[in-house]
Amino acid sequence: MKKIQLILLFLMINWLSAFGQIQKGNFLIGGTGSFMKQHVTNVSEINTIASLQPNFGYFVGDNFSIGIQLPLNYRRYGNLISTGFGISPMLRFYFAKNEKSAFFIPLTAGVGNNNYKTYGSSSKTIYTNYTETFGLGFVYFIQPNIGLETALSYYFQQSKNNIMANSNSSARGVNFNVGFQIYMAGRKTQDL
Repeated sequence: MKKIQLILLFLMINWLSAFGQIQKGNFLIGGTGSFMKQHVTNVSEINTIASLQPNFGYFVGDNFSIGIQLPLNYRRYGNLISTGFGISPMLRFYFAKNEKSAFFIPLTAGVGNNNYKTYGSSSKTIYTNYTETFGLGFVYFIQPNIGLETALSYYFQQSKNNIMANSNSSARGVNFNVGFQIYMAGRKTQDL
């Protein structure tokens, strides 16, 4: 009988938390990732690109979180290898929420480094990147506190070569990300 009561209590707490994932005082932890292999025509090379963007956030108000994102990436273009890391403050505003889903607007602005090295060589080039993104995302709650999400974001990036000042560059484009978030009740919201 005690096991049934514990199971019922657990289910009730999870059901109640379904309505409070994005309320003031809660936390989110998760991230997005991607992997791509591409074959370049007219050149006999295969490119590999992998990225992971873990994040952590805190809801400073209902439907509004602030946090930090830590982008990590690995790229291999033929004999050229690039590894990178960064740090980006992030903002998220959630809207059009129901019990199973919500839309959100993600904003980030950050700085990072990429190290480029030719395979088998000891020399490397370091670029400092300044990146800004904004977009539209959608989260579907597969469990009361776990959300699968997608986001379509526009990005702008400036890269500065730390060795040669005249080789700076900029890029812009569209990213499509897939990831998950775990929404955790904060101490104040647990007491409610």
